[in-house]
Amino acid sequence: MQKTEHLYLFTLEVIPLIVGELYNPLPSHLTLISRFYSHETSEQITAMVHDLFNETRSIDLLFQKSTEIGPKQTPVHIIEPSTELKLLHAKLLKILDENDVTYTQPQFIGNGWRPHVSERENDNFITGKSQLSKYAYLIEVFIQNENHLRVVRQKFKLTSR
Repeated sequence: MQKTEHLYLFTLEVIPLIVGELYNPLPSHLTLISRFYSHETSEQITAMVHDLFNETRSIDLLFQKSTEIGPKQTPVHIIEPSTELKLLHAKLLKILDENDVTYTQPQFIGNGWRPHVSERENDNFITGKSQLSKYAYLIEVFIQNENHLRVVRQKFKLTSR
């Protein structure tokens, strides 16, 4: 029996999300690991990363300049790549690599990762201000024609400071 391939991503909370809820698009968030394919279920992915998130402290997100990035020139708020943020990205990347996931855009992983928050309507983020991110999310993506439907599969509480 052939295993189904799932499409996932990990985000850090900027605007709270609800587990089980369907989003198109996601509200403001920081993409911690961009889209990747895995044969594992969301429960299996959760088990892989649970300890990492359980030992990770809440992370301050420092908003820097607004700019446009990527092939679609998406308007974003650049986030200061703090030591804690880079370390979490690297540790999560290591776990996923050890579990044979396939990244849809590997150029935006590891050294190519630029922490940012995509601009959404009614955003009011200010350069130089910070926001404490207390949660990470595992999100599954379903592509239906032109729609990319995102379902929040798991919410991970980061340790309080």
